[in-house]
Amino acid sequence: MFRAILFDLDNTLIDRQAAFRSYAADFCHRRLQLPPVEQEQALQQLLAADDWGYRPRDEFCEWVSGRFPSAQITPSEVWEDCCQHLPMFVEPDSQVQGMLARLADRFRLLAVTNGSGRNQYEKLRRAQLSNYLQEAIVSSEVGYEKPHPAIFEHSLAVAGCSADEALVVGDDPWADIDGAKQAGMKAYWVSLGRQYPAGPAQPDEVLVSVLDLERWLV
Repeated sequence: MFRAILFDLDNTLIDRQAAFRSYAADFCHRRLQLPPVEQEQALQQLLAADDWGYRPRDEFCEWVSGRFPSAQITPSEVWEDCCQHLPMFVEPDSQVQGMLARLADRFRLLAVTNGSGRNQYEKLRRAQLSNYLQEAIVSSEVGYEKPHPAIFEHSLAVAGCSADEALVVGDDPWADIDGAKQAGMKAYWVSLGRQYPAGPAQPDEVLVSVLDLERWLV
């Protein structure tokens, strides 16, 4: 019987892909100042380079700086721009809020996310999710990123339960699913319509979206 649910944040509790698309379009307009046709091409390149947020941030920032030299933007400036502006495009989802409100009556709910506290806490605030979660565990504050077992162990300690009493829900096959399985927890994968890759441990269930979770917990 589960006592706690550990949710990933980006592309699980929030639609990070939609937020990044809006941010990238804004970035092209503000920082690149390209003609409309070239802006659309640059937008598609940014989306591909970001790879749903799975690409390491330092690699992505280096790529942006090198790909658009006329913008005269350094990798550190790309990162600062992203931290400052990306969370502004996160939208609240009333269906996710409703689901969390119902689950909070039965489980301890935590967000366990890789990234900087500045970025991730602002996303939670913009998505209006903080009141539904017992706590948010952010890798930059713990000192370990998923899939490292230490961040899962820390999260279990905060939740006050053992590995067999916790469920991990996330969209990243390696960070969320493989990491959770290696830490001895059940894991549900949010597929967003994708095929599960070869390599990482298999999820216990596949959800098309996080909103499918409740029917598996009846």
